[in-house]
Amino acid sequence: MKRWKLMLATAVVGSIAMGVRAEDKKIKFFGQIEYLTYSDAFEKLEKSNDEGLSLAQANSDYSGISRDKDTASGTGFRIGALAATPMKGVSVGGSLGYIMGPEYNDTVGYTYDDGFDSYTAKEKDENESNLWRLMAEAKYSYPMGEKFQARLGLGLGFANLKVENKYSYEDDSRDSFSENKSISTTKLTWEIGPAIAYVGEKIGVELALTYSQMPSAENMETFQEFDWNPFGVRLGVEF
Repeated sequence: MKRWKLMLATAVVGSIAMGVRAEDKKIKFFGQIEYLTYSDAFEKLEKSNDEGLSLAQANSDYSGISRDKDTASGTGFRIGALAATPMKGVSVGGSLGYIMGPEYNDTVGYTYDDGFDSYTAKEKDENESNLWRLMAEAKYSYPMGEKFQARLGLGLGFANLKVENKYSYEDDSRDSFSENKSISTTKLTWEIGPAIAYVGEKIGVELALTYSQMPSAENMETFQEFDWNPFGVRLGVEF
């Protein structure tokens, strides 16, 4: 729900256009929302958990094993500006964006009985990520009639990544354990993608497909490796 509220608020703010012709301005401001695929962002951790579950299933001391596993893709927004250059169709500028990155959550329940000790337990492994991105951007626009343009966009800059892991264990013998860990890093990021745009009298609308290279991060202690290079769909307004 938080993701959709964020996207809706961004779309409303970005849609407030100034009363000037978009195509007559040398500097264009823009607001965008985007959807980014999961793309196996937590693949190493998923494989580690899969292997642990397989071992438990092969062990006769474990029974009643259940699992609830889910992943979530990323959503985000960005704001920025592009200025026209002497090169026909080429504009350059910059942007600042925030991404609620992919999530991976895994809950396993089971009963353990080795003839001496017996209990029912539940383990939760929750992982989420978020990024701030500051990028220099360049865009080439090719007119397709009076109002439409085909575009190619490039972005290069830095991203601050934070990945959080929350692990908890509890059983009916009143044993419990919880631990929170996080990884934070700032690294290079880039993206590329084609777009189609409609440029009206007061506002422009752009729909783009993107491929992005995000920062990677690793914590060998928890097998928590984040490696995310998603495809995306982006909708933006410019004024």
